[in-house]
Amino acid sequence: MPPNVCSCPAGYNPPRCDRNYACESNPCRHGTCQEHHTHYSCSCYDGWQGSTCDTVVNCGHPGSLANGSVIGDRFLYRDTVYFTCDTNYVPVGQTFAHCQGNGQWSASKPQCLFGNTCQSNPCQNGGTCINSVERHECACAEGWTGEICETDISPPHVELCPADKDMTANDNLVTVSWEPPVFSDFRNKTVHVTSNYPGFEETFPWGQYVVQYTATKPFNGLRSSCEFTIRVYPQSTGVGKVAGFFPGNCTMENAINSIKSQYLAELRNSSFSKICTSWLDLCLENNVEVICDEN
Repeated sequence: MPPNVCSCPAGYNPPRCDRNYACESNPCRHGTCQEHHTHYSCSCYDGWQGSTCDTVVNCGHPGSLANGSVIGDRFLYRDTVYFTCDTNYVPVGQTFAHCQGNGQWSASKPQCLFGNTCQSNPCQNGGTCINSVERHECACAEGWTGEICETDISPPHVELCPADKDMTANDNLVTVSWEPPVFSDFRNKTVHVTSNYPGFEETFPWGQYVVQYTATKPFNGLRSSCEFTIRVYPQSTGVGKVAGFFPGNCTMENAINSIKSQYLAELRNSSFSKICTSWLDLCLENNVEVICDEN
């Protein structure tokens, strides 16, 4: 006859259905213990794993965020991480996530999309804000440059710069006056003005003179200038007589040329010699007119 075989319920071991005390030592650290015929098993609480439920669930780093950052350095069960976007980028989606008991994060990472930064009016000094794919751009007004139109590149504005002046003088000196130019800054900042002839009046001898005004913005060094020329010529004396007597017909070409040459030679040795040193183009025979005395 076959031996007797016992059919044992859970928690009891054959052949005599003795009690199985495997769970009596509480082997499941964070879970419930279930006895079987020859062994036990653990049913872990939420957030725990392993054969004895002694390992906390780890969701792992959620990964980098394009155009943003992940805030948090713990990724275990019930830990929370936060997602932030870089300046000028806005999040689309959840900005935080919890580590769940199943080892998954409660939410996916958001997208950081470029926002409409022109709403904050970042462009200064009359610049126009233009949104582009990756960033905003500023179209600066005239006289400005820089990422947000913060840099002044406009030199001082000049008005009423005098025109050149041609003067004549009988006694080798003449007083010339003029209205000085007007310099200004469109931001009403201080402008420093210098000139090689300060004021608006000066006495000049025969000759040519350049009057220059220079305006400088002290806060950025930009400058502009105004220049004009003053030319002082000797007054025409009518008939210039040459001392001495020249015999012969003064209408003859060789006689006329000789008189012109003699006149210029005496002019160069006279008190009016500056005419020939200052204006070489005037001290030429072609500029001397010979008038014969009929007496």
